[in-house]
Amino acid sequence: MERLPAGMACKEIKVNFKANCIEIEAKSALHRLSPLEKRLPYSWDLNVYRGCGHGCRYCYAVYSHGYICQREGQRRAEKRDFPGPQKQISDFFPQSSPEISPQVSSSQKCGPVPVSGSFFRDIYVKKNIAGLLERELSSPAWKKELINLGGVTDSYQSAERKCRLMPEVLEVLLRHKNPVTISTKSDLVLRDFDLIAELAERTRVNVAVTVTTLDEQVRKKLEPGAPDSERRFSVLEAFSETKATVGLHMMPVLPGITDSPENLEGILARAGEIGVDYALSGLLFLKGETRTEFMSIIGEEFPGLLASYKKMYMGGRDDEQYRASLYSEICRLKAKHGLAEHRLAEHRLVEHRQAEYRLAGDADF
Repeated sequence: MERLPAGMACKEIKVNFKANCIEIEAKSALHRLSPLEKRLPYSWDLNVYRGCGHGCRYCYAVYSHGYICQREGQRRAEKRDFPGPQKQISDFFPQSSPEISPQVSSSQKCGPVPVSGSFFRDIYVKKNIAGLLERELSSPAWKKELINLGGVTDSYQSAERKCRLMPEVLEVLLRHKNPVTISTKSDLVLRDFDLIAELAERTRVNVAVTVTTLDEQVRKKLEPGAPDSERRFSVLEAFSETKATVGLHMMPVLPGITDSPENLEGILARAGEIGVDYALSGLLFLKGETRTEFMSIIGEEFPGLLASYKKMYMGGRDDEQYRASLYSEICRLKAKHGLAEHRLAEHRLVEHRQAEYRLAGDADF
């Protein structure tokens, strides 16, 4: 696989509009994962937002946004055309998506977002999420199962700076001493450091941070709305001093862009210095619309790699030999820097690939 030429100029995406934060009434806080995801270490997701301002160019969740909007339109059309007993909203949402009410109560501007497109521009704010979570965790049927916070969108994206849903959510989790895993790319999570550290004193807490590259120019192209990598490492450093389990997510690794030995070792060396509990890595899986959209991004931002990507991902999956070679090198680097293969590693990789299959419309995975 060819690599991004050294010193290649990177086109920055200008911030020329603001995210439209739309308040909605959620139907439920917790979402049970589908049978496809039964191998995961948790069975419940909680997403406080729909849409994300990070603008990650490889984001699989972009396509869920349009899918849900299409389903909402279908629901309204059916209600109009077929009066009488109506289907429930849940009948029109995929198993992997939280149920929401499409009624918009208000909207406001919430901070800059650098990539156009409804997923990055329209951020749906579940204003009643904390109250719903309190009700659901208070149910006698609830068994204090592990909750995955932010499985689809980052709970600490830029909209959270103004909307401040997470402190209330964490207060509910504290009252119920409920275990949780938090995945983020944002150092905004440090605003709630005391709450999360206290929760870790009472129950099992995992804090994971995604870092894909140490090259800021490349990072701006791939994740234009997310904090820089150095700020993300500061999150790992801070939470390594608490009782929370702390992990590095180095995913996805992009062939020819972020898979250089220098980048991989640089990231893992920093994680080793910090003393994270584990490090996970994962590659892309491109299928259906996901593949089409990402190939257009490669053609726009990394045109010299387009032919290689089309060949490598012709069947959706990267070349087996490449994959084996890459994971072998990553394992070597993990061992060199004292990083463990966490027991969640297999589960996280399965989650990453299943999500892309699901959102690309493959129901047979």
